[in-house]
Amino acid sequence: MIREFEPTNQDSLTNFFSVVRSRKTSDLQENALSGHLSACLVHMGNISYRIGKETDSEQIREIVRADKNFSETFDRFCAHLETHKVDIDKHRITVGPWLRMNPRKERFVGAFSKRANQLRKTNYRPPYVVPEKV
Repeated sequence: MIREFEPTNQDSLTNFFSVVRSRKTSDLQENALSGHLSACLVHMGNISYRIGKETDSEQIREIVRADKNFSETFDRFCAHLETHKVDIDKHRITVGPWLRMNPRKERFVGAFSKRANQLRKTNYRPPYVVPEKV
């Protein structure tokens, strides 16, 4: 179920720029950690996609059948694609693995962790190397 929330304050970007201009960090509605964690979720999804593989819709249904929420989400995804005339039987879907992360170390653990951890950051070229510890 998707719920709609009414904003109670300025949007985050407007708030951020207001605080930069005023230099009053006490006016921040969110802290940097919240933004970092939100961005991490997007990156985790992208990494899962990048190490995933193209799979036909019936195989995906078999995989998600055990999880009611995942199954319902996949059904909505298929309906959305159908509305936009995307035939998932002709255009296979890339499905990535379910990844687990150690939040303290910010490293993937468990199945697929070796491949996923290789994609955690870009291999920079000197002298533009980002150090492990900043």
